[in-house]
Amino acid sequence: MACAIEALGLSPLYSSSSGAESTEKASECLKDCNTIIRQLIAKDIKPLDIVTKKSLENATAVIMALGGSTNFTLHILAIAKSAGIDFTLNDIQRISDQTPYLANFRPLGKYFMSYLSKVGGTPAVMKYLLEKKLLHGDCLTIYGTSLEELLSKIDSRILFDNPSGLSDVIFPIERAVMNHGPMAVWYGNIATRGAVTKWSDKYGYLFFLFFLYFCESERYFKGKALCFDGESDFMKAVLQDKLLEKLEKDENPHVCIIRYEGPKGAPGMPELHTPASVITGANLQHKVALITDGRFSGASCGFIIGHITPEAFEGGNISLIQNGDTIELNGDKKRLDVLNVDDQEWQKRKQQWKKPELKYRTGVLYKYVQLVQDASTGCITDSA
Repeated sequence: MACAIEALGLSPLYSSSSGAESTEKASECLKDCNTIIRQLIAKDIKPLDIVTKKSLENATAVIMALGGSTNFTLHILAIAKSAGIDFTLNDIQRISDQTPYLANFRPLGKYFMSYLSKVGGTPAVMKYLLEKKLLHGDCLTIYGTSLEELLSKIDSRILFDNPSGLSDVIFPIERAVMNHGPMAVWYGNIATRGAVTKWSDKYGYLFFLFFLYFCESERYFKGKALCFDGESDFMKAVLQDKLLEKLEKDENPHVCIIRYEGPKGAPGMPELHTPASVITGANLQHKVALITDGRFSGASCGFIIGHITPEAFEGGNISLIQNGDTIELNGDKKRLDVLNVDDQEWQKRKQQWKKPELKYRTGVLYKYVQLVQDASTGCITDSA
């Protein structure tokens, strides 16, 4: 998100890529920010002067090029809502479609994020994307100048030719990891308001290539549903019921569904890194997918789709899926669907469904559940 804020024009140049204990960071905090704040006051520049639809698109493009986390989608949607800007999951998908994935960062790649500072930092990446007409140069920044003016003295060639001798931290477009962003927005009868996935790591990307080249339909997966009402339910099955051993012996593909982990149901939409790691640690990522109304990390492995909306606690269709249902995940169409359930059956299951009891009846979390909206809005707690 630091890179996104810098691309938005809301933080100093290099601030997202300079090391926390570096002399550059000290200068940025003690000198640069002081000067910038004085200039902002003098010119009466406020955040809403800087945050526009174009600057939101810039932030999204930089995140796609660098391979940021799916958590970005929640933050950028919330920022847009707070600014009163019409910016949706579909805008994120549009920018992802047109922005190549260029970064060679872990877990998919070779380097830690700290190496970006050795090859020109985030400004060099922004300048390169600007030169390739993938950013809007006319956006205002906290310096009181446009992004194009701000980057005018930055030489993007340092990304590929630098004193550190690192020419493969950021790839040129001609050698992009992917010719589109690593994130995708999916819809379907499981996620009528959207879901988010990311081919984020070495295993997930190889799995993506497996779909692309060897499956009957590109990026296609179909398996039987295994439903778990929460992460603890899944982990109990793993630790007590030998779930992994059963899945390993079963030749059929499965889709694990971990639900009631959304913003209302959990509450708070926790990150389900452990279940994803368990599946990959057992080397089952080639035949076990995971879908959830919770979040997952950019470091998670395997075929994972999260942020499913409507969430289970709201009675979304993910709450109505039953063990043994046939789940289809179609990467080409960006759809996730239950195949064996028609409208009549959905309605029948809906009538039988009972909303779970609230986990909290008092305090901040109780208030949060009453106010929070779903992941397709950025989990905001107001209606702005």
